[in-house]
Amino acid sequence: MEEWPSISSDLAALIGAINDNVHNFDALEDLDALPRRVGLSGLADLPWLLLGAGTAGAALAVAARPHRRKGDPIVPPPRRLNI
Repeated sequence: MEEWPSISSDLAALIGAINDNVHNFDALEDLDALPRRVGLSGLADLPWLLLGAGTAGAALAVAARPHRRKGDPIVPPPRRLNI
């Protein structure tokens, strides 16, 4: 019983910190709803969603790069002027 004031003080500080951060918990709940909009099960699947988006972006970047055809001449890059 002699330690109760110390324990009560610690618990009050913890409850105060939780109360100060309720908006962060609400934001986390909103973040959890994001993957559900595209049919995933929540934050557990969010990394897969990001991996899919990154893979699609990389594939588009590779597809958009210029290709050299077999008979095309190799054109050297333009020379830089030394000024």
